[in-house]
Amino acid sequence: MEKLNNVIKYDISRTEEMFHTYYHPAKFSDYDKVYYETNEFCDKIISQFDVSGKSVLTVLGSGDQAFQFYKNGAKNVDLFDINKLAIYYYYLRIWNIKTFGTIYPEWCFDNEFIKKLLKSIKPKSRGEAMAYKYWSKFIDKFDSDLLKRFFYTPYKDRYIYNSSDLNLLLDGINDNVNFFNTDISSVIHIPNKYDFIYTSNLSDYISNERIALYRNNLFEHLNDGGIVLCSNVGSRGPNSHQKRIMKRCFKYNDINVLNSDNLEDDKIGYCYTRRKIKRLF
Repeated sequence: MEKLNNVIKYDISRTEEMFHTYYHPAKFSDYDKVYYETNEFCDKIISQFDVSGKSVLTVLGSGDQAFQFYKNGAKNVDLFDINKLAIYYYYLRIWNIKTFGTIYPEWCFDNEFIKKLLKSIKPKSRGEAMAYKYWSKFIDKFDSDLLKRFFYTPYKDRYIYNSSDLNLLLDGINDNVNFFNTDISSVIHIPNKYDFIYTSNLSDYISNERIALYRNNLFEHLNDGGIVLCSNVGSRGPNSHQKRIMKRCFKYNDINVLNSDNLEDDKIGYCYTRRKIKRLF
């Protein structure tokens, strides 16, 4: 218990540092602002593939990526993110879904909202217990105005859920999830292999020198024929260097959807399919 309390105390102190640190949108850190909601079309990307009964590793972000896998019937969903604070928001969203029946908490929610949530929660896992302690300490330490600085500016234009999704999420969401606080382009310690890995647009921010390590991590943690799903947010996909590095052990394909406004295909993402080779070296 003392060790857990020390972890939360440290996380709160780093949260306070984050409130006073200049935000740079292209430089991610281990304690950073959190996405209130997704800024990508993860619903359309994931729906292009049969993930039912599959094992998945996904970037956490706002939690929407994981929720879309839950909605589409994935068997097991593990999470990773360089930002430690993302996992605390993930649990807050789960509690909100279970308690108030809405997929997002109301934008600009305050400490009173968090207090109401905490009263309804009895933690059932270590991760949930950590989130419970974090938010309890948060509302003791900070006033409600700082919650606005906890998040990136919301987008509110994706509309990735419909009226039937709430029940699917209630059936599928996991409050005992594996979370790996790691950078997918560095040395990672993840014990499992997966059918799908969702990396969002992270490769847009990986230097050419680290693309090979990113590729190796994906290769080692995918089953044969496993697929890496990537999104386009402000870009049209990987550069020529990344494609060349990835080509040795992955097959590349664009992910397109029909734009009903102009009846042309929009490239919303791309994927890499793991080739059936035994080893990289």
